Formats: sequence, structure tokens, C-alpha cells
Amino acid sequence: MDSGTDKEKASALAKWVAGESRVMVAMGAFSPRINHAYIRAVFHIGAPVSAIDFMQKVGRAGRDNEGGISCIFLLKNWKVVDVRLVGKLLPDEIKVM
Repeated sequence: MDSGTDKEKASALAKWVAGESRVMVAMGAFSPRINHAYIRAVFHIGAPVSAIDFMQKVGRAGRDNEGGISCIFLLKNWKVVDVRLVGKLLPDEIKVM
């Protein structure tokens, strides 16, 4: 899926940072240089790859100390991908998410 040119993406980001747009949709966590304090919600579509990946994305919300939420949307039939874990307790890395 085409998400626009680099110029279009930069324009959308600039408008969002300036407060002209209240919503920003991204395929992954913003790069480390993005530090917008007013993010209130981070929505994950599908299971995060790891606890570190999850924490990096969650850490984008509430940087102004006013709080934020994180929500993971999983498919109804979601299952643990690692077949070695079927029938076993989930490892701490997955439980923490």
C-alpha cells in the first residue's frame, strides 16, 4: 500500500506537530527523533513483536506527564505464533504485554 511520497509524509507530520491535525497514523513506532509530548493514545493492530517493541511504542504516549493509554487489537482467532509454547504457560516476555 502506498502511503505517499516523502514530501507528503513530512507535510502530514509537520501539520500534526503544529496541532493542525489531531490524529497521526503510522505503521510502526515513530523514529526516536519524534518526541511529541501530547500523544494520548497508542493503538497496536496485531500483537507486538516483543516486549521491547511494545514498550517503545507505548512510551510515545503521555510524555507531558498527563497520561495516555495503549490498546492492542488482536484478531478473534489470535494464537501464540511460537508452536513451542502451545499448551504451556506464556513466557514473561509475552505476559508483560
